[in-house]
Amino acid sequence: MRLRYVFHLGLVWAAGLSLLGIGDARAEFRAPESLGGTMFIGDSITHGSPDANISWRWWMHRLLVDNGISYEEVGVVRGSHRRRMLHSSQHVDVAYGDTIFHNWHAAYSGAMSSDVSGTRASGKFRNTTLAQWLGRAPSACDELTPVDGKKISTFFVLLGTNDAITPAAPDHRCDWDAAKTDAIAAGIKENFGLILSEIKAANPEARVIFIEIPTWYQWYDAPYVPNHMTGVREINRQLREWAQAQGEESGVIMVSVDAGMADAASPIIGRGLKSMYAEKGPNGLHPNDQGALLIAGNVAKALGYAGATVGQPRRGDAAFEWAERALPLAFAPGEERVIRWQSRPAGGFSLSFSLSGGVGDGAAGGWDKKSAFCVSVGNGRDAGTLRIQEAYIMWNDQALYSLDASAGLPGALRVAYVQGEPERGVKSGFYVWLGDQLIGEALPSAGSADGVIISNRTEAEVDLSSLLMDSTGSYAPESGGIRGK
Repeated sequence: MRLRYVFHLGLVWAAGLSLLGIGDARAEFRAPESLGGTMFIGDSITHGSPDANISWRWWMHRLLVDNGISYEEVGVVRGSHRRRMLHSSQHVDVAYGDTIFHNWHAAYSGAMSSDVSGTRASGKFRNTTLAQWLGRAPSACDELTPVDGKKISTFFVLLGTNDAITPAAPDHRCDWDAAKTDAIAAGIKENFGLILSEIKAANPEARVIFIEIPTWYQWYDAPYVPNHMTGVREINRQLREWAQAQGEESGVIMVSVDAGMADAASPIIGRGLKSMYAEKGPNGLHPNDQGALLIAGNVAKALGYAGATVGQPRRGDAAFEWAERALPLAFAPGEERVIRWQSRPAGGFSLSFSLSGGVGDGAAGGWDKKSAFCVSVGNGRDAGTLRIQEAYIMWNDQALYSLDASAGLPGALRVAYVQGEPERGVKSGFYVWLGDQLIGEALPSAGSADGVIISNRTEAEVDLSSLLMDSTGSYAPESGGIRGK
């Protein structure tokens, strides 16, 4: 298997893109096949944290490459936190397919929106601000490299977490009332306005993707997590209103990245699922590999781009080798069925299925974290089990995505075994998609399934509305999203 990517420079328009979380609000957003010069602005979640030398930028890069979307990384610093390696033995650059991920960005651990806007003097960026990064103001700092802001077409801005946890709390431990929540939101909006003004002064045509404050598990704030999660939701609501107020012609959008990361079964609404974070002590702010994968997928989905393919060809239902046509297929509690491959897989293999209803009753009877609808897939050598529980989609014992599955799934589930090319950035293992979004990467083999074993280990009937199998290769789902031609 060899990845091949062709970049196209024509523009595609994604009209009517929803501002996530704002009901029927709409904004025009240009989703081009070339993002041009692109700057990622942020804190440790974008930079790479002391707890996890991980940035969602790596997954975003691969997703764009998979879909033939070209861009050029632009930044004022290289590498991740403390100059450690970021998915690379070369510290700064790494190959994916036929492209190189150039680790340039404008993010720094601990950064606040005021560090970027220039409303406070801070050593986070060596006392420089966005105006100096874009070459619009002189700078005597030789540790950060200014760029020509006129040549940057796309900005991703993920800030606000440190604004929320830091003010008026020297040890980061404090409760929030409505007044404090409003004050935090007001400060972030003021700084976002200054950041947007500076970007537009450099390039009036620039696209600016602001990202809401991601949920977290905890941050030295265990007694206050319920109020903090409520406060973050309110801050994000106000940020969405701010973005909407910029007008449809501004090229501004505000997107949420919490889908799949917020624990549906948590008694604290909106709290992040602990296993999505690279927790070190009480610090549950920084996404691990799984969390970063979901952040990138959620951003891309909000912008209308097709999901990641990991270099695999896309294949729709009609092209699968085998399909169950006696549908729906009803599985009674405790029922199990074994389905064999048409021919024994020599390499990669694929499975796709959909549920016509939900699993369990969600919160109604208390979240059931043991019962599951299980689909095991393998070739007798490489195997694993996808488990759909009331609140989680699991691979073996690893949570891939959290949602209320009693309300049904928002798309088909696709499992493919990929024989990787490590030198080209693709690892061997199982890959899982929910609809078009990649939610599991290079997942480990466990068990000895040969073919597909479907077992209903819940207390209610579960119906399959589709079941497809292909022993001839590993395939990503089809997508109606924007991708290269």
